[in-house]
Amino acid sequence: TLGDLIARHGALPPRDVEWLHLLVGDWQFISDLAFADLVLWLPTADGDFVAIAQCRPSTGATVHHDDIVGSSAPAGQHPQLRQALDDLAAQRSREPSWFGSYAVREEAVPVVRAGRPLAVIARQTNLGGARTPSRLELNYVEAADDLLGMVARGEFPYTDVPTGPRRGAPRVGDGL
Repeated sequence: TLGDLIARHGALPPRDVEWLHLLVGDWQFISDLAFADLVLWLPTADGDFVAIAQCRPSTGATVHHDDIVGSSAPAGQHPQLRQALDDLAAQRSREPSWFGSYAVREEAVPVVRAGRPLAVIARQTNLGGARTPSRLELNYVEAADDLLGMVARGEFPYTDVPTGPRRGAPRVGDGL
């Protein structure tokens, strides 16, 4: 579980662990708006990053067909993840990466709580079926950018919303 992976690979206080649980509870919405996979990377004491959660979009093609939770970040991704933590700002790759036969646009967004970075979200967009996006799709991506900006500033997730089976609803396809 998310809690087990955090306990095994990082030492976060209970409030920070709860913050990450709240984020993961609502991030399907962000993934769908962004048309992108989201991977939550936890920095480890030895300078590595371990995937503690992942989310696939229901609005577009996925990047990770296999579950990567529990695995270490590829060495080539470390500089971008580390820079996002150090700068407390999103880092977008200038050039797409290649995952087998398709290109992927990558962005690293720090997860901040109370002014401190806890983890990094890797936003990975499969460019394999790239086409000219509609105005609606552009609005979705802009909304995802806004929400991820809030994550980087420590303004999202919200702590005062109800929990339970409705958390994470509605879905993007239900109408933005």
